[in-house]
Amino acid sequence: MLGGESGESDSAPGSGKESLLREACDQGWIEAQDLSSYDEEIKRIDAARILHLHMQHVLHIPDLTDISGADELKDLYDCRVCVNHIAQVFLRGLMDGIMIPAGGKEILIFDSHSPLKTEDIALILQQRLSL
Repeated sequence: MLGGESGESDSAPGSGKESLLREACDQGWIEAQDLSSYDEEIKRIDAARILHLHMQHVLHIPDLTDISGADELKDLYDCRVCVNHIAQVFLRGLMDGIMIPAGGKEILIFDSHSPLKTEDIALILQQRLSL
């Protein structure tokens, strides 16, 4: 669990993602529920939010000002509060869209509520953001 209740030491496998999220919580840019409410998976939308906040607060990467390229995600505006988080990570190639069949053709969606394993978000942070 990401809440650190597992009793793992800092050298235990997987503790890097836990300490990263614990540090983020201590710094105030994610909430305690981000640590305690996930077990092995988190929703893609939560991963996008955490990645985007990490880019802002830790890496000091400014937001892209033109996010219109993310409009190709047909579900982008399903959560209006989440639009910028999704757009920022999608347009930078940190998280991909998913093609699904709809009405005899394929459309691209973000699929915000599908699960993403916590190890996948740690891998994205480590590999793509060079942590």
